[in-house]
Amino acid sequence: MSLSNDSVAVWVAALLTCIWLVMLAVTLKQKALPVGNGGRMLMLLSWPLLVISELWALGFGQGHSLISLVVLIVAPLQLMGLQMTTMALLWRKPRYARWPHALVATVLLALLSYQMWAFMADMPGWHGLVPYGELLVYWPVYASCLLIAFAMLYTAIMQVEHIQQYHHDLPLQVVDTQHYKIKGVAGACGFTVGVAFFLVVITVLVGIGIFPFESWLAWFHCGVASSMLAVLANLCRRQQTSPSPFDHAALENAPVLTDAKAQAIVKQADSVVIASKAYKQVGLTLESFARQAKLDPTILCLALLKVKKQHFRNYMYQFRMKYAKQLLLRSDIKLDQVAKRLQLGNKGTVSHTFLKYLESKQ
Repeated sequence: MSLSNDSVAVWVAALLTCIWLVMLAVTLKQKALPVGNGGRMLMLLSWPLLVISELWALGFGQGHSLISLVVLIVAPLQLMGLQMTTMALLWRKPRYARWPHALVATVLLALLSYQMWAFMADMPGWHGLVPYGELLVYWPVYASCLLIAFAMLYTAIMQVEHIQQYHHDLPLQVVDTQHYKIKGVAGACGFTVGVAFFLVVITVLVGIGIFPFESWLAWFHCGVASSMLAVLANLCRRQQTSPSPFDHAALENAPVLTDAKAQAIVKQADSVVIASKAYKQVGLTLESFARQAKLDPTILCLALLKVKKQHFRNYMYQFRMKYAKQLLLRSDIKLDQVAKRLQLGNKGTVSHTFLKYLESKQ
């Protein structure tokens, strides 16, 4: 058994804590973010416990074996907070499985309890529980770390997939998709995937005695803490999102709308668009428009796909293009000014898009 008091890892933990303090101060100073505050605050307030073992070593000159063991139980709380916050950004009524995190926490508690029971006699002489090799003896320590790393890997990958699906489905529910994209979170989750994979490799190599890295557990804590801090930094940014209002089960099962019913819904939507001039509204969402038209968002989406063969964005763009054509014919306004006012695209692509529209109307 080796002792761990790597000064570099300790000072890295201290630096990460300073960053967290700044982030905490900024977050508490600003007004409450629109959605996901429960999960965000869970991550924000529990994060320092990820590096409490290193902070203890910084303050007292040596690690503490019990703190080194118990600190890992914070990781499932971080992952649960990540999932809660991300899903609140993506869904109007988030529905997700909580049992994987509960299972991880339960197994982790069992492993930590076994470690304290099995190694209690040796703990007073240890500055930190940092085994090297002897896989059959210290398997609970390695198993705990591997469980955390795989939980990070799974959770981060799932969040990336959910965000990608959200971006793919944006045209179904918003007109100006560029205003509602989630920035940074997928990249931070990708960073977490890379860190988690690296931690798995390091833990396995140390466990089988190939890689003699005596302070590996301190760096394991720093790896988990840095990846969660990167995710947290992006979750604390102000993000303008459009949480999905859909009944996705209804969309996937494609409930049958009769032609008459679908055409009646689209006709009602057309009249509301013209009466309210909804095509002028930058940032218009399907949910707000459906509320104005007194229609169910899911049914309206299905009706547009059935009758117009269009999603909401393309449907509203047809009205914008028609309005842009009228502006250009009746005034001296320039095309790029119209494009900027109606968010039709950047200067390099709007001419091509508008010409395609005009050709389609010939």
